[in-house]
Amino acid sequence: MEYFIARKVRPVFDVYRKVFHKVSEQKPLSQLEVLQLSINLLVEQDKRLNAVECKVETILQKQQEAERELKSLPISNEKVPEMATRDKIRLLVNRYCSATGAFQQTVWDNVYQKLYYLYHIHIKSYNKQNGESWLDIADKNGFTDKIYNITSDLLRERGIAIN
Repeated sequence: MEYFIARKVRPVFDVYRKVFHKVSEQKPLSQLEVLQLSINLLVEQDKRLNAVECKVETILQKQQEAERELKSLPISNEKVPEMATRDKIRLLVNRYCSATGAFQQTVWDNVYQKLYYLYHIHIKSYNKQNGESWLDIADKNGFTDKIYNITSDLLRERGIAIN
């Protein structure tokens, strides 16, 4: 073994030889020495555990302090408006693309194709005006609820939880 190690990587062999020969020269430890080593290891482990506990305690204190500070901040009492259906659709499509790696255009094409086959609405037969998107046209013609159903179903098909 030493021969093969020495031929391949001499520095590794030198380290191996020093360690191997040093270990082979040592006499076996007595039970008392083994016990002392075990105690030393346990003491060292206890020190590490105490250090970790201190760090955890510090983190918890900082978290509690941050929570107290958060509660003291002024907040608005105004009711937040509900998200528009078109924005819910865009959010679902964006999250779907992020989760699956799909291209936006591919997902939108799939949505509009399902709109056609499931609801018999051919969105692309409508005329776009002044930079309108197909979603703008769907919104203008009252189709967003159907598109929302389709995009929600896309996520359910992939097993993506909807919150």
